[in-house]
Amino acid sequence: LPGMFILWRSVMQWLGGFLALVLFALLLPRVVHQPIYAANRELGDCTDWHSLPGWYTTLRMLSLFYLAVTVLVDLGLMCFGLNGFDAANFALTLVSTGGLSGVNTFTAWQLSNGLKIFMALAMLVAGGNYFWYYFVVTGQVGKIIRDVQFRAYLGGTVVAVLLLWLSGKCFGNQSESLVNIICQVTSCLSSTGYVFVNSAHLSGFAYLVLATLVFIGGCAGSPAGGMKISRVVLSWKLVDCNVRSVYRPHLVQQVEYNGKRLPNESLGYVSLFFFAYVATIVLVGLCLAAEGLAPVDALVTAVGLVSNTGSMFNLSCVSWFTKLVMTFGMLAGRLEILSMLLVFLPEFWQRKSRW
Repeated sequence: LPGMFILWRSVMQWLGGFLALVLFALLLPRVVHQPIYAANRELGDCTDWHSLPGWYTTLRMLSLFYLAVTVLVDLGLMCFGLNGFDAANFALTLVSTGGLSGVNTFTAWQLSNGLKIFMALAMLVAGGNYFWYYFVVTGQVGKIIRDVQFRAYLGGTVVAVLLLWLSGKCFGNQSESLVNIICQVTSCLSSTGYVFVNSAHLSGFAYLVLATLVFIGGCAGSPAGGMKISRVVLSWKLVDCNVRSVYRPHLVQQVEYNGKRLPNESLGYVSLFFFAYVATIVLVGLCLAAEGLAPVDALVTAVGLVSNTGSMFNLSCVSWFTKLVMTFGMLAGRLEILSMLLVFLPEFWQRKSRW
């Protein structure tokens, strides 16, 4: 394609990531009439986010951070030898966790190890909660360190890298394998979708680990797709609490997050999101299986589409109906499924009921 079309695709991904990042700050507060509560639900609940400014100032702050990270990544890529055009395309799609490459022959092993590590750091930053960077600027780093989501994000990355590194027989040259593993883990966890290893050489164990990372996705408050780490942590805590209550039915237990008790409404929201997320994946997977894909391939492809990581198959030949379902799945995964489902409610289109 001509360069302007390649750049247009990258800009569309960048704008899509920006919309996913600020949707809760712009739309949800107006729907529920409670800006702080809506933001808390999207950011993982029960953290002292009341120190944040108003929603308009928050929106402007997020815009500046998003633009600043993009510029820094662009400059860093040029420092590692990429020309201005390729650096701009990679920066726009790295920060938005879209993962679009500006060339058809992109293969990760043609890149230097230094450039790969920089890309891994960029994907790690893009998949993190953007409000962490606000706390860094305002000198509240301790609040980030105490955040359960932050520890789970970094801890999950380290554990996944170690698991794949220990199965190193799947990754060829050991001197380069660790770099490729780090890049691939951050690519899947942030839903960027760049490929740094040859999938044909992956063992079933490594493939399952990467598929799990795709399903989990990045942090709440980021443009990354997936279930979001905060919701996975809350779901795990909810299961643990209910199992213990079965063993000791008279014991009163409540789920805690960041040292604070969660209200039942928040837990219900997480459970509802999990059901809607899985149901959307099943719906897309059934349509793809009806088009002739193998069951496992259809399910994995559906997970990649809904989590916005992408597909390893060429899906241009599927029917128009399946393409519509895929489009719904990709938009729902990008814009938060429950937010997407709002537009299907008749009340949403009634001005008095909505605002």
